[in-house]
Amino acid sequence: MRALMKKLLIVMMLTAAAWAQVARASAPLEKPVVLVNPYPASGLAEISGSTATNKVLKIMQNFATPSVTDVVAERAGQMMGAALGRSVTVERRARGRSILGARFVAASAPDGRTLLFTNSIQILTYPRLYELPYAPLRDFTPVAAIARMPVVAITAAEGGSGSLREFIGAARAAPGALNYGSSGDFRSGHLAGELLRAITGISAVHVAYNGGNDAVQGVLKRQVEVAFVPLPAALPALPGGKIRVLAIADRERHKTLSHVPTMREAGVGDFEAATWFGIFAPSGTPPGVVSRLSEGIAAGMRTVHTERLMLALGLQARYLPAEEFSELMRAEQGKWEPVIGALVPPR
Repeated sequence: MRALMKKLLIVMMLTAAAWAQVARASAPLEKPVVLVNPYPASGLAEISGSTATNKVLKIMQNFATPSVTDVVAERAGQMMGAALGRSVTVERRARGRSILGARFVAASAPDGRTLLFTNSIQILTYPRLYELPYAPLRDFTPVAAIARMPVVAITAAEGGSGSLREFIGAARAAPGALNYGSSGDFRSGHLAGELLRAITGISAVHVAYNGGNDAVQGVLKRQVEVAFVPLPAALPALPGGKIRVLAIADRERHKTLSHVPTMREAGVGDFEAATWFGIFAPSGTPPGVVSRLSEGIAAGMRTVHTERLMLALGLQARYLPAEEFSELMRAEQGKWEPVIGALVPPR
């Protein structure tokens, strides 16, 4: 009898523990949610470049126009907060190439109250470049994709290549004679240029600038024939009419540049190069919590305000739920691994 009672007690305890776990996963997120923004006020280095930050620069940044990363992170926090009925605080942790902010989230409790706003470069490229205190695909759970930041190929309006096909033809005719600029080594523009070389078989010299803004200046000064930069870096230079966008490396045209062809339309073939922005939670976060957070973002992404905001920044609003975002990350890793591997020797 005692043995039977002991077994029943164990079963009851295990059942209670299981129900408690389910309850925790579906319970409201009563405490404030912290969304960690690992980027400085100046934003992505592949747009603005990397600069040693001092006290004076920090003060100046506080009065500058908000960066792309700040605007998108704040909007993500607003969307989740509105859907969850909870306060969502965006907290900047920008030291160490954004690595320390990511480490903080990876080490946080997997309860859905500490999240990471980041992009695909940090998730997929950083492991090949740096000794990280975490493994991105292991230590983070994708919650939702928010937007794509496409790469564009630009040239000088006067004297530059007439089209991307013309640049490719010239590079084939004179291997190694032409060059192309990017927003920096191993950043999206560099990877896009190397992917173009791999697809077309051309030989062109890579010139790495300190951010997309500097790469645009390189085109204006005719230091490079073509540059591959994030669209937000090219937009400010377009009204002056001194640069032309030859093609956009996305699956569809951008609404703010509807006259610009995609790479496929420009004759390059299946060519997409974009940085993804998304929200990640610590690994082990209950699926129920991940779903609620993702649904909150989905509701906000369906608004006209969000779409217009993203377009104005040079992004494409592109929501993906957790499972599809995970599949995308795996597909992107498979796509870019050969490109990165050819540039970075194994450690």
